[in-house]
Amino acid sequence: MANNMHFPKRLLSSFPVLGGVLLLLVLLSMLTNGGATGADREATNGYETDGEPDIPMLLGNVEAAYAANRGVLGADGKAYFLGETRVSVIDGTKPAIEIPLPDFAPKPGLWPWDIARDPVTGLIYVSDNNGNAIHVIDDTKVITTLTVDITGTPQQLATDEEEGEVYHFYISQRSGAPQQYMTVISGTEIVTDVLLPHFVQIARYNPIDGRIYIGSNSLSSDGKRKNALFVVDKHQVISPSIYPLSEPYATVVDLAINSQTGDFSILLTNQLQSWNSRQKIASIDLFHEGYRSLGCLSVDPTRGWSYVCGWSIEEEAGYMLVVDKDELIAEIPLQQSWPVMSTVDVAHDYVYVANYDPTYFSVIRGAEFITTVDIIGFGTMNMLVDEERGYVYTANADGGTVSVYGFDSTTRPPTFWDFFPFVGR
Repeated sequence: MANNMHFPKRLLSSFPVLGGVLLLLVLLSMLTNGGATGADREATNGYETDGEPDIPMLLGNVEAAYAANRGVLGADGKAYFLGETRVSVIDGTKPAIEIPLPDFAPKPGLWPWDIARDPVTGLIYVSDNNGNAIHVIDDTKVITTLTVDITGTPQQLATDEEEGEVYHFYISQRSGAPQQYMTVISGTEIVTDVLLPHFVQIARYNPIDGRIYIGSNSLSSDGKRKNALFVVDKHQVISPSIYPLSEPYATVVDLAINSQTGDFSILLTNQLQSWNSRQKIASIDLFHEGYRSLGCLSVDPTRGWSYVCGWSIEEEAGYMLVVDKDELIAEIPLQQSWPVMSTVDVAHDYVYVANYDPTYFSVIRGAEFITTVDIIGFGTMNMLVDEERGYVYTANADGGTVSVYGFDSTTRPPTFWDFFPFVGR
């Protein structure tokens, strides 16, 4: 009879453990996911929600150093932003940790210019023009300061991620005339100091071949600019000028490298040039297309497209120009805004454009404008994307704040399907 039926203990012990685990998982899914369907799971994959793009939403505003500007992602998802006299460390929406930088008498060492992170050691490096120094930060503390003879325009830092070294580019007059140098730093030690053949405008690390690519400007005696692209590898200039850029009156503005292919784009004041090292440079004259004040440049590594901030000559309005080698494939209006920088969020298939005035950022996917996101702050100058944790940071220089954004897939409670995505697929 039914009420007298019993399973022998040896039969119960012979059930596979997996069966019990699956039963437990089904119960958990009912509690945590409310019986979500496959369509519901697809709607929370970080790309779309309810059939619509998953748009960054404001999570909070964090008080930061005044003039918060350039930044870098550190260990454990912390974001480091340069301010006027200190570095602000942002971790999600938690209150910022402020790192004061040393001041040097009689010349104040309070002009932080650039910031970089060594992914091997996790150390943070800050170049300080007035202090002629590089400050080295471990987590939230300055552990040492390296002195460098900077007597000219402050320049940037670049990290050799393969070797775990930081390159600091600067101008010095130690020989009596301005000359371009680079200092190579490993950990807290200066490895070498190298004289370069050209003045550096922009330097980027290429993760595919492990080299530093440098766009340069210099003036000849006849007043023409000599623009060049040269390469540094293992402390040495291996190509004094691999391609002399063809515009003698134009200036190198920016350089972007495709992190998946190693191809790169060079932005001049009037045109964009793209090169993949296997064919000649493809060039497009964006001034001829009706745009001036070309400012920022980023590359979508998946599509291989370049994104250029520009200003319409006819309309007096900001645009994001989408370029595939020598073809202008989209001209995306950014309203009456002043675009200052752009960055790529590969995880969500977005390109973000930070607009200084009025202050907001634009969201673009491919060649399509998605939306505009308001920023609760003033004078946004930079953005950082933490793809792993799903955060987007905007550095609002004029207001001394950092706005923190997240996604529905970042902020919703975790469900059964997040931990076991293979079930039911």
